[in-house]
Amino acid sequence: MPVLAVIRTLLRTPNPLHVIIALTPDGCLGYDVNRADRRDAIFQHFDGGSAAAATAIESVARAPQKERLWQRSAERRPMKKKSKPERYKTIVFRYEAAPSDMQAVGDIISSTRFFNPAEVDIAVELVEDRLAFGDASGYFFVFAEEAGNVLGYTSYGPIAGTAESFDLYWIAIHRDQQSRGLGRVLMSETERMIHKAGGRRVYAETSGRPQYEPTRVFYERLGFSRETQLKDFYAPGDDKVFYVKVL
Repeated sequence: MPVLAVIRTLLRTPNPLHVIIALTPDGCLGYDVNRADRRDAIFQHFDGGSAAAATAIESVARAPQKERLWQRSAERRPMKKKSKPERYKTIVFRYEAAPSDMQAVGDIISSTRFFNPAEVDIAVELVEDRLAFGDASGYFFVFAEEAGNVLGYTSYGPIAGTAESFDLYWIAIHRDQQSRGLGRVLMSETERMIHKAGGRRVYAETSGRPQYEPTRVFYERLGFSRETQLKDFYAPGDDKVFYVKVL
């Protein structure tokens, strides 16, 4: 539907409401700017362009805040749900490690160019321990595959001596697959598996170096909170930053 005009206004009421109004040939739509995270229209009229807008603005201004926000009516058109990114509809999750994953994990970690050879070896050792000891190793995995290729993975496990706390040991996406949303999809599945296993708190740690700023932003966007920071933990000038998320 073509948009004829967009109006941004502030309704000066006891509960001020910033509204964006889109006029269309069939009517108008109103959205609360302060709640940009929601797609629901505050009002939706289809009985005339500017006249409908004026009526709608007046009715919203007079309505109590609790009545004017996010109420759907039968006449409103349903909003489409945000679907999984098209690029990742063919992703398959695998939860058990295979011998070939030692090579796959080494390649993924190396491709990020964030980790030194010793750290790559540590990541591979977790796969080896899982293959050798199964659940008793304390290491669990979620591999994201497409057409048989491992694009990324997570490794996690329960923290000994705690009731509901889990460590996120690794989350890594192959460099060729980064910045496309796969990390968020993979983390969502990992959180589901942790919750299924009885976990209610997930802890992650990363470096405080500027190079790791994208990693820290990634955790924060996923709802992790920064808990503490250990100065010079890895090396002088390289702090360790701890994050936690309550599931």
